[in-house]
Amino acid sequence: MVEGLTHRVKKKPIDKATSPHDLPVQPALEELMFVRKAFHDALAHYAARVDGELNSVREAVAALETLKKVPEERAHSLRDLLLILREIEIKPEKGRRRDLKKIEGAMKDLRRIVDDWV
Repeated sequence: MVEGLTHRVKKKPIDKATSPHDLPVQPALEELMFVRKAFHDALAHYAARVDGELNSVREAVAALETLKKVPEERAHSLRDLLLILREIEIKPEKGRRRDLKKIEGAMKDLRRIVDDWV
């Protein structure tokens, strides 16, 4: 190569209008449908699990009504349970994941309290 001269490589012009048939549109749509279905399934299982736990706590609290005399420690833990429930601040209309985490965290605390009743 001679000094001062550079070799230029001609670039192919970019075709700005690519045909949809040349793109993997259909596989992308299929994968999106799969992920969407998996998301809905995971959400349904999550909701069922948390709902079941909350219902279990509700049943334990409701069982207190059938007792003739409630032990003093349960009365105190019932107050704690009520405080936990009243501290939950969520905005369901926003659909935020952190609201779900707050509910799940509170549910775990409630569950610990109720499990000590047995």
